[in-house]
Amino acid sequence: MRQNSEEMTTEPDEIIKRMDRLVADTSPGREGTVPLNGIAEPIARNHRNAIRRGMSTDDIEG
Repeated sequence: MRQNSEEMTTEPDEIIKRMDRLVADTSPGREGTVPLNGIAEPIARNHRNAIRRGMSTDDIEG
């Protein structure tokens, strides 16, 4: 798929504008993000906590 010259810019401001348009186009009706507090699966919560504290080899379950 070929892109037109408008889409091929390397100017940071134009790239940000293009990204904003793409996000708006792909998420119609989405008001915002949903916080994970209280609804995250236990595995995801454990993973997030391990990343936050810096995972050590003791954290890996065999």
